[in-house]
Amino acid sequence: MKYSFKIIISLVLIIFCFSCNNETKNKAFIEKLATIENNSLSPYFSFHLYFKTDNDKIFESNVDGLYEIYKNSHSKNDKDFKAYLERLFDQKEVIKMKDLKKFENGNKFFNIYHIEQNIDSMTIEEIEKKYLELEKDSFTFIPKKLNSNEVATVLYKMFKDGYVVINSSDLVGYYSIAK
Repeated sequence: MKYSFKIIISLVLIIFCFSCNNETKNKAFIEKLATIENNSLSPYFSFHLYFKTDNDKIFESNVDGLYEIYKNSHSKNDKDFKAYLERLFDQKEVIKMKDLKKFENGNKFFNIYHIEQNIDSMTIEEIEKKYLELEKDSFTFIPKKLNSNEVATVLYKMFKDGYVVINSSDLVGYYSIAK
């Protein structure tokens, strides 16, 4: 009895440590993203960011694109860009399609994709096994024969699970995905 109690306590502590670590990592990532300044390109420009929209689609952009949405639709209500990012990362807010309408005639800095349910229903482990190639401390995703919605759904799932998605160039044809 005493032995099984110690095992249960140990398991609870391990789970707590992992959950705190992911939260801390998100906070550190948000801090980095929030350092963007007006009219200057972020050093995190090549990081792809994925969030759900209010019509259940996938929004893909980078930190500079999110900053444009923040400036045009949220800067009056939020104390700063970091607060807006925190709500998005914590899934307390979704990207509103009405906020994107303002950018339809200008420079479009985002993509909208349909969620592929067959991929969305998969676990991260299933996605890793089926679509990703394991490198040393990261994955490489080469989308080969997937359509754009399938690619976006894989990347969205990985991003939502705390992975960072980087594509150094659209011409390269692959994504680096790291925790």
